[in-house]
Amino acid sequence: MKEILTHIIEQWFLTEPALFRIFCIQQLEPNTQMRCPVRCGGGRVQYNPEMISRSRVSNTELEELLRIEMIRLLLKHPYERRPEGCLPESASIGSNMVIDQHCNLKCVQYAKAADFQLPANECYEWYVNKLDVLLRQPFIEDDTPPEPQS
Repeated sequence: MKEILTHIIEQWFLTEPALFRIFCIQQLEPNTQMRCPVRCGGGRVQYNPEMISRSRVSNTELEELLRIEMIRLLLKHPYERRPEGCLPESASIGSNMVIDQHCNLKCVQYAKAADFQLPANECYEWYVNKLDVLLRQPFIEDDTPPEPQS
């Protein structure tokens, strides 16, 4: 698995120099305890070889997942730019929405702004603030029986 990731990064040297540079200041390490295929933070890029293998993640999908994580580092979200007091879920979904709108993803599917009745092409902080309000609303299950038909 590490060889595949290394090959992807080596290709970036010519095709994606900004992402290559960001990756080069990170430590690449396996982590079988995490619940996602790839993540970054704290100067590390972690990958779960078991999940990648079990989920049959293709090399193309793996490259896209790695690309997304480098873009997160480049844009400094959802961690360094997270609005104070927001829910982690709001920060994560907001980051996904921005990346999805601007990166022409082919393999990875993220929630769209329209899924939350939000407009497209807003900035990360705007989405996080709106999502935070939406996600903090109490979920009320409608238990009332339907009105009888006459």
